[in-house]
Amino acid sequence: MIQAENTDLSTVVGLENYLLNPVIQASANHALFIIDDGLNNDHDNNPATPEQRIAVSFTDIDFVGCNALCATNGGIILNKEALTISKSILSKGQVNRGGAIYNAEKATLVLKQTVFRNNQAVDGAAIFSEYNSLSLESSLLSKTKLTTIMPLSLIASDISTFLAGNVTPHVENVTISGNEGQPFLLMVT
Repeated sequence: MIQAENTDLSTVVGLENYLLNPVIQASANHALFIIDDGLNNDHDNNPATPEQRIAVSFTDIDFVGCNALCATNGGIILNKEALTISKSILSKGQVNRGGAIYNAEKATLVLKQTVFRNNQAVDGAAIFSEYNSLSLESSLLSKTKLTTIMPLSLIASDISTFLAGNVTPHVENVTISGNEGQPFLLMVT
């Protein structure tokens, strides 16, 4: 369902420019988008497989989840490729991992001037990013609710991989406000 305006988030200060964005709203209990080309990108275990990702980007779009338990991973978006979102709002996603976005292993996620609001998950109320590249700039994480850990979860499988630079989280000029649960987690196991 696409709506012409978004009055639900109109009371957030600084969102005046977002109010005319088209809204894509879930009408069932699943993620709005699964970003996946369906190819096995297992380059580490099979060097004959090329390391490649399809690039997908969204700008000036508001995504609204199902506002109930939508899926296991990624209440609004499940990303397995190279995803960029800018000048957008992701709200009302509710899942086990990644209330708004679940960024799967080896995927890349770039978020600029993006608002995460009213998302809920057991882990990663706004974003759950597993052993991969994440860039979050000039964004807002607000009114997210954790049933256990943090609104933003970054996971790496081992410290040597993280220190070697294969996992490159980048967080700059981000406001984390009014959330239930601790604000940030970088977990390396």
